[in-house]
Amino acid sequence: MTMPIRNHADSNADCPVAEIAEATRLSDLETGQSGVVCCCRQVDEANAEMLCAMGLRPSARVSVARRGQPCIVEVTAAGGCTSRIGLARDVAEKLLVQTS
Repeated sequence: MTMPIRNHADSNADCPVAEIAEATRLSDLETGQSGVVCCCRQVDEANAEMLCAMGLRPSARVSVARRGQPCIVEVTAAGGCTSRIGLARDVAEKLLVQTS
């Protein structure tokens, strides 16, 4: 089952994480830190579809391999598939993760 990434403009009301205040922007994680994607804020439809296709959807586990431009992350999807992808910093800033 796929879970489309939601585009949250200015509200966190629909974000799956109960305590959104504890969520962190993916771009703020240090190299080696990991977390679980909870939602995406202010992303246009094309980027939302791209992120979903790359496995960056709610409940996906991410680990930062390299900070900066691009931000290199290792994504582990619900099925256990793992891949490394590069994200533009402005996109990484819009992904919110719950850190472990």
